[in-house]
Order: sequence, then structure tokens, then C-alpha cells
Amino acid sequence: MVPSFLYCLYNYLAFVNLSLFDPTTYFIFLQLRVLLIGVIYQCLFKKELSKMQWCSLILLTIGCIIKELKIDVNLRQQSYNYFTSLLLILTQILCSCLAGVYNEYLLKKGQGAKVNVYLQNIYMYVDSIICNLFVWTIFKINENNKSSTSQTDIFKSYLVMLIVINSAVYGVITSLLLQTLNSIMKVFATAIELVLIVIFSWVLLGYPITLQTVTAVMIVSCSVVLYAKHPIAKNTLPINDNKNIIHS
Repeated sequence: MVPSFLYCLYNYLAFVNLSLFDPTTYFIFLQLRVLLIGVIYQCLFKKELSKMQWCSLILLTIGCIIKELKIDVNLRQQSYNYFTSLLLILTQILCSCLAGVYNEYLLKKGQGAKVNVYLQNIYMYVDSIICNLFVWTIFKINENNKSSTSQTDIFKSYLVMLIVINSAVYGVITSLLLQTLNSIMKVFATAIELVLIVIFSWVLLGYPITLQTVTAVMIVSCSVVLYAKHPIAKNTLPINDNKNIIHS
């Protein structure tokens, strides 16, 4: 239940923050999770990251920031002040990190490791539905809001349904990866995704690849190689297996 609620809150805050920040600023702030997830992973799994591992995380963060160096710090809406908006996006980052590492713990620890991954996903999505209904009840939009669109009309759009299906597939693939990879490697996969997006944007959409882009690709690639040469030991779970440290 806990990972489901964290993911639910993360998704909700994603829409809120995208309405407050321009995409570049939003993306740069999200890269803070690279360092934060290393700290959470170290604390939860009682495994210290080496200096080389920290260097690789820092390199990855620098590479992502260089890619989007031109920041427009002006908020799209002035209804929130800057510090409130910053607090919202930091909360979103924290939810992402905690949910990813927490979910990995549940997938690899105790009885959770013996349950079929697809059954685990069923449990996760049922919990997510409950959490979303709870959040929707709390943050329900007033009927006299700016938009006159009915709340049921949104499901008539095929684009909305494609987003829902894509998110569901993404969740299943993520759970499969977490059984074999740790959460930090998942973050690196996100960085590699950035590189692929840059390439496909150039090939398909004609966006130029600038010196900033090339520099970012080189730094991110070096960070991946550096991390691959100094992986975290496979047995990273807490030594005491008899205590249920985390309950969902």
C-alpha cells in the first residue's frame, strides 16, 4: 500500500508541477533524485556506496543538467510562490525515490520475492486505485472550476487512454527490472532514455544536436561506464531477515 500511495502522490504532483514550471526547469529539478536515491538506497539497504559510485552519480547529474543548461526560472502561474513550488517538486522527487527503493525492497525481501511478479502488479494496481480514489476525494475539483469539461469526458479521448495504457505497461516493466536491477540502475536507464530522445528528436523532428548535447552525452556515457565497473554488491538486503522492517 505504501509504494502505491507514493506513486499516486508522485503522479499527481507531476501534473501540478508541469503546470507551474516550464519543461526544462521541471526536468532539471527531477535530476536531484539521482543523488537522493543513492542516499536512500544506502540507508535502507545498509550498503555504503563507494567514492567511485558517488562520482558516477554526480557525473550523471552534471550531464543531465548540462543538457538542459538554459533554464527559464519563471513560473507559468503566479498562484504559487517560488518556494512553495520548489517544495512541491522536491516532494515529488522524494516520493519517486522512496517508492522505487521501497518497491525494490518488497520485491526482493521475504515472502514478496516468492509471489509471481504479475500477481504483485495486480496487488499494486488495486492498491493504486484505492489510493487514487482517496486522493481524488481529497483534492476533488470544484464543479464551478474554470474548465467546463465534464470529468467523464476525459475518458472519451483516445490520447488519454493511450497514456493510461502506456503508464500501465511502464509500471509492469519497472517491476520486472527491479527484480534484477537496483533503483540506481533504473535512474541510469532514465539517463540513457534522455540520450535516445535527443537522437530520435534529431532524426524524426529535426531538432539540432548542439555542443551542449554532445557534452552531455559524453558525460552521461562516462558515468554509466564508471558505475558499471563498480557495481553494488548483489546481496544488499539488511542482514536481519527475521524482522519485518517495512509493512505495506
